[in-house]
Amino acid sequence: MLNRVKALNNETNNECKEVEANRHVNVSWSNEIQMSIKKKGKQKQIFNLKADRDKAFKIKKMFNELPTMENLKKRKPNVYKEHYLCPRCEQKEETLEHLWSCPRADNDILELQMLAREKLTKLLRKSKKIKNIDDTMEEIFPFLKIEKQLKGYTKESSIFYGNIEKKSSLQQYTYVWDGINSMDNILKGWIPKNLISTLRKHLVNDNKLTVKNILTKWVNKVNIMFFDLIWKKRNEDMLQWEHRNNIDIKDKKNSSLKQK
Repeated sequence: MLNRVKALNNETNNECKEVEANRHVNVSWSNEIQMSIKKKGKQKQIFNLKADRDKAFKIKKMFNELPTMENLKKRKPNVYKEHYLCPRCEQKEETLEHLWSCPRADNDILELQMLAREKLTKLLRKSKKIKNIDDTMEEIFPFLKIEKQLKGYTKESSIFYGNIEKKSSLQQYTYVWDGINSMDNILKGWIPKNLISTLRKHLVNDNKLTVKNILTKWVNKVNIMFFDLIWKKRNEDMLQWEHRNNIDIKDKKNSSLKQK
């Protein structure tokens, strides 16, 4: 696993820079990979199956290597046909981003966001480095919502709810999305640089390392929540979909052998 992490770190250096340029979203990625390598070294080869599973899942998700339907079409075209859609909603192509924007995942994403908010608030309070927790959480509001949800936070909706006295003071009704910051990159495993800079503004004493340490712990927790709430349920639905489409283990193994 350590060699795999090192390989991914080297092979995807240019790719990650291209992601930043093309998507206009700066992410902190090399530090994340280096920390994974250091942590593995500290374990002194004492294998923890759950920790290894979580780490492997996180790395695959970060580099879009999870077996989503779109990736399976490329890896096993004899089994997964080009016209196959998401095994859960069967409405759109199942890309990495679709895992959390799929309508079948709506309730689970809401639960994940609630838990993620609680975890981050707890980490910030425990650090005792933040001036005002409430002000901080209000400013990072978009980082706790996915793009699918944020698209509904328009100027028109803000004006509408702003005219309703009981809701005019609530950010969830009056916020207008800037089209940039969201939770999407966090769900992929990246730490947005905009989130780092925003949190630094709320520190009692500015320290970039303090913020990165807090966010690294938080993103790791979000990764585990994503596995339990989204990925596991998606895999259960995938198995049912494969059964309905007469795809069994033998088909998948034979396809892999043919490709070799």
